[in-house]
Amino acid sequence: MKIDRRSFLSLGVGVAAGTALSPLPWKLTDDLSIWTQNWPWTPVPEIGETSYVNSVCTLCPGGCGISVRKVEDRGVKIEGMKGHPVNQGGICALGLSGLQLLYGPTRIKSPIKRVGKRGGGQWVKISWEQAISEIAEKLDGLRTSGNAHTVAGIAGSRQGTVPQLFKRFLTAYGSPNFFYTPSSADTYQFALQHMNGVSEAPVFDLENADFILSFGSGLLEGWGSPVRMFKANTGWKKAKARVIQIEPRLSRTAAKSDRWIVITPGTEAALALGIAHVLIKEMLYNKDFVDNYAHGFENFVTDKGEMKKGFKQTVLEDYSPETVARVTGIDSSAIILMAREFAKAKTPLALCGKGQGKVPGKSAAGALRKRPGKGSRKPKRSHGRACSERTGGKRQPERRRISPACNGNSGLARGRNGSTCFGRYESATAGCYLAQY
Repeated sequence: MKIDRRSFLSLGVGVAAGTALSPLPWKLTDDLSIWTQNWPWTPVPEIGETSYVNSVCTLCPGGCGISVRKVEDRGVKIEGMKGHPVNQGGICALGLSGLQLLYGPTRIKSPIKRVGKRGGGQWVKISWEQAISEIAEKLDGLRTSGNAHTVAGIAGSRQGTVPQLFKRFLTAYGSPNFFYTPSSADTYQFALQHMNGVSEAPVFDLENADFILSFGSGLLEGWGSPVRMFKANTGWKKAKARVIQIEPRLSRTAAKSDRWIVITPGTEAALALGIAHVLIKEMLYNKDFVDNYAHGFENFVTDKGEMKKGFKQTVLEDYSPETVARVTGIDSSAIILMAREFAKAKTPLALCGKGQGKVPGKSAAGALRKRPGKGSRKPKRSHGRACSERTGGKRQPERRRISPACNGNSGLARGRNGSTCFGRYESATAGCYLAQY
C-alpha cells in the first residue's frame, strides 16, 4: 500500500487527536508527577499538624505582610497576608523564596572567626558559647580600660526591634557609635522630623494620587513595596492618573510612564527649585497657610539680629525656569508646564529615591507632596502626604525653620489645602529642612 503525503498527514492528525482524547496523556502526567515528587533530593515535609504564623517580610524595606504555613515547627510555604495594608495579600518572587534563604544549605548557621590576616578570607566555625565568651571578654577589657567609646556597631536597616536593641546596648555600655547603612529613606525621615517633629518613616497614599511626579524613582523596579507599587500602577492606569518620570536613562518606569523627561544627571535639585519658582511666582500655593505655619519662607531676622534671605527670595532670584533649563537640559516651557500641572491636580504626589532604599539617596527633589482634594476626607488617610504611622497620619501644625543656606541640594513640599512649602537639602546624608504645614 502506497502512502502519499495527504494520507500521511491525515494519519498523523488522527493519531494525535486520538491520543489527546484518550486517558493516556493524563495518566502519563500523573505518573510523572508522582515520580518527580519521589526524587530523593526533593524536600518533602513530614506529616504533622499544620498551622499558620503571620509576620512581616524583611527581605526588602517594603515591609509586606506574610503568612507562613508550617508543618509542626518547619515552614513549608510563604503567602501574602490578606488584608495587610501594604500588599493586600500579594507577594513578590523574593518573598516567596524566603524559605530557600532560611533552609538553604549555604546559610551560615553558626558564628565564624577570622584566623588569618584581614582580607585573607580564612574563617573557622566556632560555637555560640565560645563566641559570646570572647566578645564579652573583649568588651569587658575595653570598658575597664576606659575605652568603651571605641566600640562601634552597624546595622543594615533601621527596621525592626533588633537595631534598637543594639543601640540601647551600646548606649548602656558607654558608646554612642551605632550606625545604620545610609539610605535614601533617611531624607524622608529627616524631612518628616523637621516638619512634624516625629522621627518616623513617612507613608504615601499612592493609590489615590492622580498626578505622580517621579524624580528618578524606580517605581516599577522595586521602589518601596514592589507588590504595592505594581497594584498602584495598575490603579493609576485605570483611573487615568498621569505619571511623569524625570530621569537621565530610559528605565522600565520611564518606558511605562505617560511622559519621560530626560534630565542632566545630578541636577534634580535645581529642577525642584525651578518648579518652586513657578509655584511661588504664580501664587500657586496657600499663602495664608505658609504665613501661619512656616518660618523662613520670607526674609527673617536671626536671634543675633542678622537679616537672612528667605526661601522665597532665594528661589525667585536664583532659580528661574530659564536658569534651571540651562542646568538641567530641560526646556523652560516644560518646567513651567510641570509646575502648573502639579498645582492643578487634585491629589498630586512627588517621589524621590532610586529603589529599595539600600543605596544612598540622590541629592534632590524631596517630596513635592500632594494637596488633598476639596471636600471632606476619610479619617487617617494621608492623600499622598507624608505622615507618621505613629501619629496615624495626623499633622502637628508647628512652626519649623527653613534654612536657606545650604550646599545647593534642594526640595519642596506641597502642603494641606493647597499650601506649598519649600526647603533645602543639607549635609552629605541628604537631610533637608522643609516647612511644616
